[in-house]
Amino acid sequence: MRSQGLLGSSNGYREWVTASEWLMRVSSPYYHIYVPYCDGTSFTGNASVYFTKHNVTIYFEGHIGMMEIIKELQKKFFTLKSRTDSNGALMLPATFENEAPPDNRTFIISGTSAGASTVFYHIDKIAAGIREVSPGSRVIGAPDSGFFLDVPSCWGTHPWTNSFWWMAKVANSFGNLHQGCLKKFTEKDWYKCLYEQNYAELIDSKVIILQSLFDYSEVTATLDVYCDIDQECSLDARLDRNPPFIDLTESSKHVAMQSNIQGK
Repeated sequence: MRSQGLLGSSNGYREWVTASEWLMRVSSPYYHIYVPYCDGTSFTGNASVYFTKHNVTIYFEGHIGMMEIIKELQKKFFTLKSRTDSNGALMLPATFENEAPPDNRTFIISGTSAGASTVFYHIDKIAAGIREVSPGSRVIGAPDSGFFLDVPSCWGTHPWTNSFWWMAKVANSFGNLHQGCLKKFTEKDWYKCLYEQNYAELIDSKVIILQSLFDYSEVTATLDVYCDIDQECSLDARLDRNPPFIDLTESSKHVAMQSNIQGK
């Protein structure tokens, strides 16, 4: 069960994570903050669900984690002086200890696949949180492979769309997707906000999009097309499998065409 592993729980996380040599070279002399992915909802979930069959409660609380991450960014990178009211309760926004906040900071928010969706869903929210304490700081998104095709498979079914919808439904995610997209569509069409091509123009933050026109994951997971990846993707590369084999040379053209049409 996913909830028992590193992709579904933080219980097994180590206290320290050693960065790879290439990452050290690229990120130096900058701070690099690694946020593990364990909620399965691109940090949109806001629910705890009890599964009778397995007698276990699974927590889809990624959005709570996202908001805590924003608070940590505010605390770690900016010196704040809290204000309290007459009853001792914390008042927001806090004031800076110095006369002027450090407004020359640049934050680059990046992720791959589901992590890239996280960037699209939350980049404006993260930027707003940072600018609460540093109005002049820059926040830039760099999502890698975050677009997913909303097209039928070779069977005419929509397995990816259905899985996306159920994920968001169970985890109570819809209300935590990009707020501009939620205003663009009526509630019955909020599932469209799971696909970045439906609201990319509404993202206020600067975004550098990294996306290949040929995506093997999309070819297999969305189009349900398979071949032996160790061989040439041609009619000679076949697998004994129920779905029909399709020449990946042709299917990649289909993916590229759909990508261009949808602004991917």
